[in-house]
Amino acid sequence: MQAFLKDVALLSMGTNFRSHHDAAGPDDLFVVQMKDLDTTSVKIETLEKLTLKPPRNVTSLKPADIIFRSRGRTTTAVTVPRNIGKAILSAPLFLIRVKDTSSVLPGYLCWYINQTPAQRFLYQRTEGSALKMISLKHLGDLEIPLPALDVQSKIEKIAAMLMKETVLLEEIKQKREKYVERLLIRAAS
Repeated sequence: MQAFLKDVALLSMGTNFRSHHDAAGPDDLFVVQMKDLDTTSVKIETLEKLTLKPPRNVTSLKPADIIFRSRGRTTTAVTVPRNIGKAILSAPLFLIRVKDTSSVLPGYLCWYINQTPAQRFLYQRTEGSALKMISLKHLGDLEIPLPALDVQSKIEKIAAMLMKETVLLEEIKQKREKYVERLLIRAAS
């Protein structure tokens, strides 16, 4: 079974701000910006507090929401972590919120958006010459394969393990480089 992203999820753009938000705001409301995303998640330690009164009808982030990078070289997605606290999304990021988890799991959906077929579809619809961007309409037109929920769950778990393995391998690589550097410095002394 297949479905368009716009049929299985609510899609919206992050909030546009007209001024900088860099000090404590009301009720410790944080803003997720493009700089707060890495390849696999939201870097909670880099979030800034909102100083402005948030616009009306702004949508707060919930755990398992999906954040999509709509501009730049990478048009990938990450899921919102459980410990996000009170936060909103800044433009040009898009919010993807699954409508019904009985048909599609957020982790599976995020995984699929980052895969080659979806990325190829999105790349073919990028606009702009210097700064590439995807429109909300084109994102909504992405077709998502919907296997049974148990299959989605298995894919979600395997993808999470692979992501964790990638992070651990990078940590091992960095520690090995530091160790070898110390050995070489000691040998040179």
